[in-house]
Amino acid sequence: MLDRVVSVRPDGKISLPLVGETEAGGLTLVELASRLTTMYRRTMPGVHVTVSVREIRSRTVFFFGGVVR
Repeated sequence: MLDRVVSVRPDGKISLPLVGETEAGGLTLVELASRLTTMYRRTMPGVHVTVSVREIRSRTVFFFGGVVR
């Protein structure tokens, strides 16, 4: 069994052993699990991937003043 805890980077990607880097931002848990299952099955036939949210750490950005562009 291969257990990993990874964080989604600000660019929306994650890095995992054996599959490398993949887009995670904007996907549901089911969509991400399906994508990772497909990627891992290239090297490990019959693998099943489960994805869950462990912690939410969003960044709020406030702009004060005027923005020209």
